[in-house]
Amino acid sequence: MNNVPRDEDLKAPTRLVEALRQAASERIFVPPAIDQVILKAAEQRFGPSRRSPDRRVWWWTASATASAVLVAVALVTVQRSPNGGFAVEDVNRDGQVDILDAFALARKVQQGISADKKLDLNGDGVIDDKDVATIAGHAVKLEHGGRS
Repeated sequence: MNNVPRDEDLKAPTRLVEALRQAASERIFVPPAIDQVILKAAEQRFGPSRRSPDRRVWWWTASATASAVLVAVALVTVQRSPNGGFAVEDVNRDGQVDILDAFALARKVQQGISADKKLDLNGDGVIDDKDVATIAGHAVKLEHGGRS
């Protein structure tokens, strides 16, 4: 079924329909100056974005590069051991050795949970409060020249 109405189906006054048919058949002269003004206004209003495609490509490239650099810096600054894994003291594996790691180890010690033998940080053969204190001391250690 074709939903396009035929001329006979249009509900418009007869005079209007005739005037439109006659206007469509007549050529109207538009001076070139007016034509150029209309064309320029139409391009400004309906033309492509004012930003050129080159500018958009540059913007996306710069954004992608900046994101890649941020991810790389984040990965480098995460505290890791030389073998590429987390530091031994990073008990909760969040990428930082902080007081939360000391709390996590203290909880394991208190609950009697067998912790990884690598967490015997003071080398006395037992994972206990002394190892928790070692992590806590590392977490709150001041950098060279710092004062408390």
